[in-house]
Amino acid sequence: MVMTEKKHETSSEVKEDELQSDTSEGSLEQNMSSQDLGEQDLEVAEEEAIRQDMASLEEVAAQRDEYLEGMRHLQADFENYKKRISRQQAELTVRNLESFVLKLLPVLDTFDLAFAEIKEREQENKALEVVGNALFETLAKEGLEKMEVVGKVFDPQEQEAVVHEPGDGEHEVIEELRAGYRWKGHVIRPALVKVKG
Repeated sequence: MVMTEKKHETSSEVKEDELQSDTSEGSLEQNMSSQDLGEQDLEVAEEEAIRQDMASLEEVAAQRDEYLEGMRHLQADFENYKKRISRQQAELTVRNLESFVLKLLPVLDTFDLAFAEIKEREQENKALEVVGNALFETLAKEGLEKMEVVGKVFDPQEQEAVVHEPGDGEHEVIEELRAGYRWKGHVIRPALVKVKG
């Protein structure tokens, strides 16, 4: 009987060991499967984090491109503004000089009248001619140009007819009554002329 009890004890110990072994194997399997699930969750979380990082990166790149494009437009606008201001300043300078030259034209007219009055006195005529030519040459270097109109077809853009003689054919300028001038290529004062035709 003692033997039977020992056998019984031994078999129950074996069952307990088996049970513990089964339990520990089950918990090991459970631990392993939960570890597998943890690794999968970790991979999914890492992939999600990577996707979010990529989305953030794309958003930042889009903002960068937008700012860069805006900066390029701003830079182009600024360059256009500088060119426009530079052009306006150059035009203003030309207009100011033109105004000054217009004030000097009566001086040239006076020289022209003086030449006409004293043609018979050779020496005085020569002196006035030198001074008049010096003044005109100085202004010519800056852009003043005297129009040559006598013998040419009348052009109302450059001449103003104050006397008209009847004649055949086209209107032709036969006499200049007051000189006309261009400043830097455009007419600042039309010539007063006598026209035939």
